[in-house]
Amino acid sequence: MKTSSSNRHQEFARLMTKYLEKQDVNQRFHLEGPGTNSLAAWFLGPKAENQTLFSDLILKGIDANCKDRIGYFPNDPPYVTPERKDEEYYQSVDKLETEYQKLLDNLKGSVPFSSYRYQAHMNWDLTIPGMLGYFAAMLYNQNNVALEASPVTSQLEALVGDDLCKMLGFSIPQNVNSGIISSQKSSVEIRPWGHITCDGSVANLEAMWAARNLKYYPLSVVAALRNEKNS
Repeated sequence: MKTSSSNRHQEFARLMTKYLEKQDVNQRFHLEGPGTNSLAAWFLGPKAENQTLFSDLILKGIDANCKDRIGYFPNDPPYVTPERKDEEYYQSVDKLETEYQKLLDNLKGSVPFSSYRYQAHMNWDLTIPGMLGYFAAMLYNQNNVALEASPVTSQLEALVGDDLCKMLGFSIPQNVNSGIISSQKSSVEIRPWGHITCDGSVANLEAMWAARNLKYYPLSVVAALRNEKNS
């Protein structure tokens, strides 16, 4: 029995909604709270003073991901069995370890952004929360192109976008279904939003792209109307 594309999308949306309600995602994910003010706890440190803390948290992320993999259909057979660990397997492992060590040795030549002696550019050390979040999500191969591909991190992305909008003075409606047309006003209200880009340069380009489109939107409408009239 075949189903239409629309029906399949509706069924997926229903299942996804049921899953999110079961996981109580909206209750678990929020950015409310007093925050912290200790920079000493936020960074690995110029002398790797927080090495033990950072290592423990990284290993915790690996352990959580491995448990999820083991718990997903636990009766499924493993792939990397003792029989697969043949001579070629150990050659591959040796190659992996050798090339990885080469990378680590070469990375020693990187710019020491974490040092107080470095004052040449706007870059500085990365935060422990940022690195932990990036590493933990990477283990699950997140891709925020669509909610069905990343049901967890896409919601985190939306929360961060809302938080940045609030910081810039935009109003975020409490009801996720509101904010398009206000019940108290006759005018249309556009809900602010944001998303994560790969870097700051892309973010700047997107801002310029949005400003350009907004500036030339009236001219585009006029041109479209004239073309429609003449066609």
